Amino acid sequence: MNVNILTWVIVLPTSLETLQTKVNLEARRTAVLKLVEKAENLKAQAAELEASAYRESLYIESQARHVWTDEQINKAKQA
Repeated sequence: MNVNILTWVIVLPTSLETLQTKVNLEARRTAVLKLVEKAENLKAQAAELEASAYRESLYIESQARHVWTDEQINKAKQA
């Protein structure tokens, strides 16, 4: 997770007048970090699914090549 997101919020000066606002902003920053982490996890899952789909497509083509000729397969791919 990239914890360098919105780091400037943390270093804002704090006084009695700004304490509540700063606490709220830091909480929202934490929420943003969690969203970024979730997005990174979803990207990793998507990459795994794409890899699985690609492997399955290779299997399908290899099985087809046991039955049809290269010419027939290539013609079907162009259709």
